[in-house]
Amino acid sequence: MILDFQEDEGLREEGRLIPVSHRPHGCGIIGASLMIAFRVLTMDEAIRSVNHETLILLFGMMIVVANLRLSGFFAMVSAWVVEHTHHPLALLTLWIGVLILGSP
Repeated sequence: MILDFQEDEGLREEGRLIPVSHRPHGCGIIGASLMIAFRVLTMDEAIRSVNHETLILLFGMMIVVANLRLSGFFAMVSAWVVEHTHHPLALLTLWIGVLILGSP
């Protein structure tokens, strides 16, 4: 299934609820709750299985990305890329370079 994120933004602006199928994190919470409800895991096992370091990392990244988006950073980078890549091959080369340099 292809998700239409523009549709989600429109629903959010209208104050309407977004369908659960468009929110994978919500599905994960429902699945975890069902595992506890059907006693696949005990509450203690579920709590021990949560990696708190990963949650803190993801939360921090969400804060950074939200601030970059609000400041217009992504729009500025997109404009620069469009301005400096006049051919699809140049864009592909730039993208591969970013992936290579950004990998650990």
